[in-house]
Amino acid sequence: LAELRTAKMYTFANFALSNISYKRVDYFLEKIAGEWNEIGWESFNGYGVKVGANYNLNDQLQAYGNIGRLSQAPAFNGVYNFYQEKYEDITNETVTSFELGTSYLVKKKANNSNVKMIEADLNWYYTIWEDKTWTRSVKDRVTDQYYNYQFNGIDAVHQGLELSLIERPHKLVKVEWKMSLGDWQWRNDVLSFFSPQENPQLIDSVFAYIDGLKVSDAPQISMVFDLTLYPVKGAYLSLLLRDYRDHFARFSPTDRDVPREAGKQPWKIPGYSLVDLHFGYTFPQSESVPVTIQLKGDVFNLMDEHYITSAWEGQFHDAETATVYMGRSRTWNVGMVVTY
Repeated sequence: LAELRTAKMYTFANFALSNISYKRVDYFLEKIAGEWNEIGWESFNGYGVKVGANYNLNDQLQAYGNIGRLSQAPAFNGVYNFYQEKYEDITNETVTSFELGTSYLVKKKANNSNVKMIEADLNWYYTIWEDKTWTRSVKDRVTDQYYNYQFNGIDAVHQGLELSLIERPHKLVKVEWKMSLGDWQWRNDVLSFFSPQENPQLIDSVFAYIDGLKVSDAPQISMVFDLTLYPVKGAYLSLLLRDYRDHFARFSPTDRDVPREAGKQPWKIPGYSLVDLHFGYTFPQSESVPVTIQLKGDVFNLMDEHYITSAWEGQFHDAETATVYMGRSRTWNVGMVVTY
């Protein structure tokens, strides 16, 4: 790590080397000559390099940027299949990232009992992930049998904007707002190997046309708004709003093996908003009570919203053929913490 600081600027450069070794022992196969079935060590060398700078435009405003590249060992499941064999042509996963941003901070004491503060951040990122290892366990809709799928050499691009704002207009009030606007896509078609879980030595392959499809299993657009009140010393009351959009269902490679299906996006899960309530109170200490007693409680999904947390898309990439997992209904808890 190398650093250079001046009155206006901070710069850094970081370089690291790594080595990861894997060995697989399968305790579910019969022993050979009294020994567990195992496959020998496979080692991978990697590196990481990152350089960046932060420049103070004035006392409140600063701008920053960095660029990095990471070469890392593939995931364990990307080295060995489920029948004690190594995959061929195994390569490191590489990640190249770019980031630019700016932050603004104002903190001043208006009087002896009121601190006003504003903190804002804006960040842009662009990440290229190459030769990624991706595993999936998929249930066949016809046979009800599970198959293990293995992608090697899949590429993806993650890019987006992240914004956040924290304001303390009064000592009794704090407002936090965060938003993430993402665009995450797979960037190449890829060959996938698969085998039934009950008979993993039966290895087959399928070519999946996924170039341009959205990365699934996580909302790409999200927003959080938190209003916290401090009515009396030691007490807080927080109302938290969370909103999620552009969440795409997971898909099976066998549903993407037809070229004419290329580019047809996975089913998009309906967006939803959740409201949570958090509250607590810490009793003041005294000589007669030499412990700290804190009462706290939470109400999750206050409005009892019905929503889908994740899904597997169906044969026709629509709501009618999708398999969904529903979110939890309203739940609450109350607790007490005693600290000696």
